[in-house]
Amino acid sequence: GGAIGLISSGNVDWASAVTIAASGIVSARLGARFAGYLDGAALKKLFGLFNILISPSLIIKSKIMEKTENRNQEQSENIMKDPNALDFTKLASMAAIGAFTGGISGLFGVGGGSITVPAVALLSDFSHYKVLGTSLAAMILPAISGAMAHNKAGRVIWGVAAPLSIGSALGCFVGGRYVVMNVDEETLRWIFSGVILSIGLKTYSAARGAVILKFLSKKKAGV
Repeated sequence: GGAIGLISSGNVDWASAVTIAASGIVSARLGARFAGYLDGAALKKLFGLFNILISPSLIIKSKIMEKTENRNQEQSENIMKDPNALDFTKLASMAAIGAFTGGISGLFGVGGGSITVPAVALLSDFSHYKVLGTSLAAMILPAISGAMAHNKAGRVIWGVAAPLSIGSALGCFVGGRYVVMNVDEETLRWIFSGVILSIGLKTYSAARGAVILKFLSKKKAGV
């Protein structure tokens, strides 16, 4: 839904999105299989820690870019003289993002936006609008791939998942098409970081007593 909204406003870099999706499809299935080695509380604790750690990434990147804007502009001009090298470097970075975020998406059972957005922002010079659009478009197929693996292992409650996905799609479309483009980039960064930090703190707090490193003891049935 959000991807469609941002696509309609021209905020998707398709070369990056396709590259992320292609590598993410495979790693999402691997992440979903690995999730079978962890109990629910351990997964929740890991997810909370991960979100806490990545929450400030967009703000930090923004501040660094402000201080080095002139230098980066000169470097960009030099790099643009060799467009093939630029494309290869960018696509290699996007493939690495896809492999990592796909695995994390499959492991935690999340859509991947909270992971892909900071990664794409840090490794590209896209506007925040294009970061959001590219990330959302890229993670559609990996999310489906991870969901299929979880479903095969009997870890999907369709009575909850179906209405949740419909509501999320509608909300994302409205937000991506009509809300995001009316909010300035700096405000969006702070909102995104604040939401991710809040989710991370709440999730970690709910599972702070979980023991993460017991996952090697026994593989869950059905994985």
